[in-house]
Order: sequence, then structure tokens, then C-alpha cells
Amino acid sequence: MSILIGPETPFAAERRKWEATHTEFGPAGKPWVYAEYPVMLYKATHPKAGGPPEFDHRVAADEHEERNWQSRGYVRGPDKAVERLEAQDLEFAKLAAEREADKQRLSRRAIAEVDRAEMAAGAQHLPTIPETPIKQRGRPRKLA
Repeated sequence: MSILIGPETPFAAERRKWEATHTEFGPAGKPWVYAEYPVMLYKATHPKAGGPPEFDHRVAADEHEERNWQSRGYVRGPDKAVERLEAQDLEFAKLAAEREADKQRLSRRAIAEVDRAEMAAGAQHLPTIPETPIKQRGRPRKLA
């Protein structure tokens, strides 16, 4: 059950003082002022099963917190988050194409190592293959 409050009552007059937009009590008494913060930041990711991107969002209370979230891949607006995801996918595709072209210069053992790393990652794309250190044979050099 709702309560009807007339626009001429003291309650309605007090409400008008605090509102920044036109309400059922009449025109606003408080001017609208732009505030940059808090701001909503978004990050788009690919779902494991495929399909449209999923969004994760965070609220940044100030500029410092916004920079922290941006360093983790969050941006202002969901459209920019999708653009960033597409740019990342394009960069990964270029790196994968370069790796496939570089396979022509690798030895069979190196190609097998790259293939093992790709299989271990599964469906996730690897932009780079972790390097395995080559153990030097022989005696260590004497330092004078």
C-alpha cells in the first residue's frame, strides 16, 4: 500500500531541496553537478565454452584506484573493453603466426618442445613459449 504525499506538504518541500532532477514533488532544488568519481571500469574476457564476451566490472573511487585497475586490464566502458579484447586477440594471432614461421628455422627437438608447450596450454593461446635453459657441457671457465 502506497502513501500519497501532496506537493504542498513540508515533507515534499524538504525532498525538493535534496533532489537534483524533477520529481513528483516538483522541480529540483539542488543543481546537478558532474562528478568524475566513482567510475565503473570493465574488463572483457572470452568464456570457456565460447560465445559473446563476458564482462567483469569494478568501481574505482578515485584516480589512484582507477590506475590500479587499469594496470590489470580494466577500461572505462564496455565497448572499450571489447575493443581491448579484440586488439589482444589480434596481437596473439600475430605472435602465433610469427612462431609458426619461425618453426622453419628450428630443429626437430625445438619444434617438439614448442608443440608440447602448446598442447599443455590446451585451448588457451600462448603468445610466447617459455624458454628452457640449455645446459652447457664441459668444465666451467676459470675466472681470473
